[in-house]
Amino acid sequence: MYAPNIYPPAATTVYVGKIASSVPDEVIRELLEACGQIKKWNPVKEPSGQSKGFGFCEYVDGEGALRSLRLLNNLKLDGQELLLKPNTATQKYLVWYEQQKDEQRRQSDSCRRA
Repeated sequence: MYAPNIYPPAATTVYVGKIASSVPDEVIRELLEACGQIKKWNPVKEPSGQSKGFGFCEYVDGEGALRSLRLLNNLKLDGQELLLKPNTATQKYLVWYEQQKDEQRRQSDSCRRA
């Protein structure tokens, strides 16, 4: 019986937390952008405009989200380690995304050997 490719909806939102209050928002945005193209960066702020020390970054694709999780999680900034975590939908999508990349790599490798 044929089963079509079933894939989760694209979800690329990453929680970015434990941001030291002394680190400017521009620095966080530059670090996130170094990992991939950002669709939206939403730092959470107090009514006064002061940062609450966390935010949410949505990447254009899975590669940016994966890169940020690998490179920025536990990165020490001004004495505090960043905490990056995907939400459940993003985690499911990234698992599927990595499986697709692995499958493409295997197919590409088998074509080169043929």
